[in-house]
Amino acid sequence: MARKLAQRRLSSGQLVWVAMSEVADGDIAVGNPAQSSAIKNVTDSLSSSDAHLALPPGEHWTFLRQVHGDQVVHVAGPGAQNKRTADGAVTDCPGVVLAIAVADCLPIALISEGGGVAALHAGWKGTKGGIIDATVKQLRKVSPGEISAVMGPSIGPCCYAFGLADRQSFVDQFGPSVVATTTDGNPALNLRATAICSLNSLGINEITVDDVCTSCDDRHWSHRASKAPQRQALVVWQETAPSL
Repeated sequence: MARKLAQRRLSSGQLVWVAMSEVADGDIAVGNPAQSSAIKNVTDSLSSSDAHLALPPGEHWTFLRQVHGDQVVHVAGPGAQNKRTADGAVTDCPGVVLAIAVADCLPIALISEGGGVAALHAGWKGTKGGIIDATVKQLRKVSPGEISAVMGPSIGPCCYAFGLADRQSFVDQFGPSVVATTTDGNPALNLRATAICSLNSLGINEITVDDVCTSCDDRHWSHRASKAPQRQALVVWQETAPSL
């Protein structure tokens, strides 16, 4: 069932939540006719696990048509920009739910102390192409302040075999920390390490990493492991925090 990845009370007076859906919640992919049912399952499972967590309804959610690019949209109100072609979204509006659907790629939530959040889809193409940089820049425009990051489950280096020549281009761009080896001894790419390098270069050092591998863990669908067409989603939203 869906689980909470992070909860942050901001200096701006907002409360931010980050959560991740799982196979048990249902297929949450864009275009799936049963997506609304999966959203309700996510809402119900999170509410049952934390009585203080009030996830806005499905019509407040913004999904993207993700294309492994570097386009970022600003979501000005609940449900705005839904199904726009982009790989990142930012908002400073409470009650907006930003959702990134994945089946191995790395979903990242960004949280600004100034009262803004972002969500982005960081596969190897998007990471190499600058989606992290582009999303951080857009978030800083709408919400000045220190930024922290939360990384959801993604394929781990244990399962992410990657050709040596292609991997070298990542080493040249991000450094040696991206080099890894799969559990069966093949060259691999550490996708999380590429994202950490990108975030660090942008002055973001507070990073929470969920190290679940979507290819290993049957709580998640994996395109690499089984060519699964289904998707789970990382969601991030903010609300006005109750008084302490």
